[in-house]
Amino acid sequence: MSCATVMQDLKMLTKELMMKEGIEDYDLHIKGYSEKGENYLGDVTFFSVVPKELKKKYNLVMKTAKRSEELRKMMPVGMAYKRESFMYREIFPEMRKFLKSAGDIVSIDYVPKVYSFCDEEGRESLIMENLYDLGYRVSNRKKPMDLERVLLVLKTLGKHHAVSMAMRKKSPKIFEKKAQHLTNVWLKFAESTDMEGFYTPLIENACKLLEQAGRQDLAEKIDDKIRKQVIPLTCCLTSEEDKLVICHGDCWNNNIMFKYDGAEDAKPTEICFVDFQLSMFDSPIKDLSYFIYSSCDKSSLDKFGNLIQVYYDSVCSTLEKLECKPEEYFTYQYLMDQWKKYGSFGLIASTMIIKIELLSGEEAPDVLEIAETGSDPVEAFSFKMENEDEYNERILHVFTHFAETFL
Repeated sequence: MSCATVMQDLKMLTKELMMKEGIEDYDLHIKGYSEKGENYLGDVTFFSVVPKELKKKYNLVMKTAKRSEELRKMMPVGMAYKRESFMYREIFPEMRKFLKSAGDIVSIDYVPKVYSFCDEEGRESLIMENLYDLGYRVSNRKKPMDLERVLLVLKTLGKHHAVSMAMRKKSPKIFEKKAQHLTNVWLKFAESTDMEGFYTPLIENACKLLEQAGRQDLAEKIDDKIRKQVIPLTCCLTSEEDKLVICHGDCWNNNIMFKYDGAEDAKPTEICFVDFQLSMFDSPIKDLSYFIYSSCDKSSLDKFGNLIQVYYDSVCSTLEKLECKPEEYFTYQYLMDQWKKYGSFGLIASTMIIKIELLSGEEAPDVLEIAETGSDPVEAFSFKMENEDEYNERILHVFTHFAETFL
């Protein structure tokens, strides 16, 4: 990828944005870039725009898809970036229209403002507000989230899912028109990569950890019920009747930002989801299991009933505000039945997500280099980590919880 090409597009999109804002004369300042291990499919540039005749300063971020043709042959990079663009250009504005018609009782205050888009093949980019300058921060990805943050995420997911449900119920034609474009990007990634090579060794490792912990019974259940889902990709598939909501699709530490009252060790007061590249019309359990199993430690998993109740209460209260009756199509029993069907999605994904969370910048594989040198991506991610013991401990707790609760 040429840095000059990215900068050219950044300047072009910035010029278009300033023209929309009625500003002709301004200074552009590059403030920094994302670090290795933070973005595998694209690059992030932090910059500011300072109009010469106004005091207002624009603190912005440009996300741009990696432009390597070899990487695009290996992964559906363009599709992922276009999906995020579609969420910001089509889905969230339509949701806001729906909520406005319902009296603005509920608001979508958990997504950033996006100013500009480019969906041209090979140049997919967007410019959005810089949440860091608004006081938002990402949790330390190497540590599980504490309970307060977990509960805030689940409350917000509940609200987001409920808006989907209500819109589908009350504006079915508009909802279906938009949702039909939200095909399963996860499945496209799974079809373009060696799922068996990636995940089977990780699941086998989880079984080994269960055996070493004296839980041969759980290891056998995992081996029988979960490992066999990898090859036919059944962990990615959802029956049409179980598709209820517009999922975030990639709900883990790096894609969730928190705002605080004072110091960052204080209680978080607001939340913002970012990176909607894998969003899809699917079961809410895809988001729930993905988030809980990739972000929670044993102490939070031990409170699983409370976590799910907080999420469910948020769904119900939001639906009731929008004059929908949750008992008609989203009971607590239905929610738990769905976990048994689709909770393995987050379980399997966690084996790789937790690994990515615990990698240092030096350890993180360079997917661009892998693609352009023709290296084996499975082999590139199959190394002994510096935090291997911590990884194994978290995986043991996650698989123990799922097997004891749902198998």
